[in-house]
Amino acid sequence: MDNRVAQRSQINQVSKSLSIITVCRNEISRIQRTIDSVIQQSDSNLEWVLVDGASTDGTLDLLQHYQPHISYLVSEPDRGLYDAMNKGIGMATGEYILFLNAGDFLQNREVVKAFHERAGTADIVVGDIHIVYPDGREKCRKSSEKNLDRELLYWRSFDHQVTFIKRELFEKFGTYDLSFKILADWEFFARVVVNHKASVEAWDHCVSVYTFDGISARLENRQQLYLERQRIRKMHYPARYRWRRDFNEAWGAMIHNIRQQIQQIRKPQCP
Repeated sequence: MDNRVAQRSQINQVSKSLSIITVCRNEISRIQRTIDSVIQQSDSNLEWVLVDGASTDGTLDLLQHYQPHISYLVSEPDRGLYDAMNKGIGMATGEYILFLNAGDFLQNREVVKAFHERAGTADIVVGDIHIVYPDGREKCRKSSEKNLDRELLYWRSFDHQVTFIKRELFEKFGTYDLSFKILADWEFFARVVVNHKASVEAWDHCVSVYTFDGISARLENRQQLYLERQRIRKMHYPARYRWRRDFNEAWGAMIHNIRQQIQQIRKPQCP
């Protein structure tokens, strides 16, 4: 087989308001749940773009089996996760883009329908996410728990699995910066929200399930995560703002530790 495979389906002939982009490479063990969650949507008014990084484990054969459901499928070598995501952006035609990568899956078959029925025209719409940890713990992170603004983006990114992004933001302000290996999506959100005042709104609806096993969750990537996070802060936040936030964080951590020590001292001792 050639090292590049590109196929466009006839279902891409009609313009769609939502493009779901899935990128993968050698994900034969996880991508089936992603596929099922997309093709089983009750509302088929979506464009599905699949970017495969020249898989060799049978992933591409599986994807080609579902070709009638895929608007555009490309399989070729890439320079990493965000290079593949940028390729997907270049193929997408929907008003909004949602990244649902291999292993992640939509919460239920009504997600796309609910998104089309919601009110609002924000540049970025952030839904709720259901997180599954390796030890079996589960939690739902509500998008409405905190303000989705520059303050939040100083500490963490929006979860891309539940974040609908207007495609025109990428056209106006650029795609993912490939110099970031792990946090390019965080840098993008900081770029468009902090610097260019893109509007963001919370959507009180569980969109996707995320299994906590991606590149940002791996222990060996912690140093890279730290360096990229610090770089994002320097790029998009002034020094005075960073000093104030870092001081408040350090002060809060110190007070927390003191309180814990006091509680330990006050605990009744067993005879």
